[in-house]
This record gives sequence, structure tokens and C-alpha cells, in this order.
Amino acid sequence: MFPRKLIHESDEGKLYDHFLVDIVGHDRYLRFGYMASNDNIQDYLQKAFHDYGNTNMWFICIDDDKVVGSVHVARDGDTAEMGFTVNPEYRGKGLGQDLFMRGATWAQMKGVETIYTQCLSENEVMQHIAKKNGMTVVTIEGTEKEATIKATKGTIKAFYDDNFFDNLAFVDRAIEKQFKLYNTFMRL
Repeated sequence: MFPRKLIHESDEGKLYDHFLVDIVGHDRYLRFGYMASNDNIQDYLQKAFHDYGNTNMWFICIDDDKVVGSVHVARDGDTAEMGFTVNPEYRGKGLGQDLFMRGATWAQMKGVETIYTQCLSENEVMQHIAKKNGMTVVTIEGTEKEATIKATKGTIKAFYDDNFFDNLAFVDRAIEKQFKLYNTFMRL
């Protein structure tokens, strides 16, 4: 499973389902830093979907195109903020790391110098991913922490990596569709 970039309007519906149905309760609190309502999340996703160029979103799907994880990267000049979600039943399988790498590669390709993510003191998984990727985690107030990393500015390698990852996800998706068609045909 490779992170796919949000491209089609049908992808938006899958991401709405992911955030509104799968990321609930305490998981919403950990992701947003507050108990985000469905309206808050719909507003957040609308902004993320329609601020192309300064923001990008990738997601990982499984059977029947169910989104099981996503990363949102919002760029503001030479800084970018990343936010992650992974469905509880898919945690511990490296999806957060894959999403981090995909988001960081895009940010580097866009010339970002600093990548940061906000996480609560109790969000040990986010802190683990941050530290694993060389981010410095500091407490900014109370229970809120921020992880930052200095990124290598856009290089030709970042450009090629970004395109490679997009093409890899496209090929992965095409193979998955062909496999489903083959299985359907073989049942006839």
C-alpha cells in the first residue's frame, strides 16, 4: 500500500468517511488537539481540498477503497505543518511512517525549510514518529508539544522522489484494480 495523492472528487468522499466515521472520540482529540465536531472536520477538509498548491493530502486505501490513513501537509512560505491519521486497527504497521515520508518529500520539493507537527504529551505514537524521523520535540505550553525538523530545501532528488512516489501509487492502484477484475472474472 502506497500513499495516494488526493486527485478526484470521489477521493474527497472517502476522506470524509475516514475522518467522520473512523477517527472519533479520543482519536479526534489526539489529531486536532481538541474535540473537533463533525462541522469542524468538514470545514477543515473543505479548506484542505481546495487550497491546491499550498496544501496537499495523501491517503492509504485498502479493499474497496476504504481510507485507513492520511497525511495533510499545509505549506506557508518556507514552513509546512503535517497532520496524520491512521485508523486504530491499522496502527503499528508502519503506515504513519510511510505517510510522514510522503509528506516530507513533497514539502522538500516545494522548498520548505522547516516541517512541524503539533502533538499532545499523551500522543506517544506521534512523538515516536517525530523522533524516528529526526524531529526535535519540545513542550510549547501545558500538554501541547511541537515537533520540528529542518528540511533540505527542494532538490532535484526531492523532485524525482515526489514524482516516483506518485507513479508508484498509481501503478499499485492499477495492479490492485486488475487483480480485482481477474478475481471477478475467475468466479464466473
